[in-house]
Amino acid sequence: MDRYVFSVIVDGLDPRGRKLVEAFDGFLEVLLLSDVDGVVTIDVEIEATSPDAAVRTATHLLESGLPGVSVTGIDFDLVAATDIADRVGVSRQSVTNWATGKRSGAPFPPPLGRVAGGTRIWAWSTVLPWLQQHGHAEVDEQTLPYSSIVEANALLRSPRQADHFAVTG
Repeated sequence: MDRYVFSVIVDGLDPRGRKLVEAFDGFLEVLLLSDVDGVVTIDVEIEATSPDAAVRTATHLLESGLPGVSVTGIDFDLVAATDIADRVGVSRQSVTNWATGKRSGAPFPPPLGRVAGGTRIWAWSTVLPWLQQHGHAEVDEQTLPYSSIVEANALLRSPRQADHFAVTG
């Protein structure tokens, strides 16, 4: 089994509520709860046989353990060069050199796009495997692949097919 770390977006949860602490008492998988501008995310760590199984397990645990809560998406965990540098303990210039091909033989993942001011952004799920493969990240965790996040979000944001998010085996 692999260990996946990712953030789920939920509706129907008051992050300041007293019942929340009691409800999370049995959830060893929960790492962090945050509320930014009314969007509540829960960082989870799940052991699973596949990315799809990790999403199904997290969805099942959260929705069955927290009545009234629904998982509405998986966060893309977008990062800029500064964020990547902070996470792996290198300079921002090192990340820029990797991204522009100045210091690595292998092409760095392409950015998803740019934000105001021209800052390039990537999905952490595309960057972490590259960093691990090239010896720049000593983390053995896995993120959900970008394609799995896109697929999970499409399923979570459409009318639910109850059998898809049922936990099996």
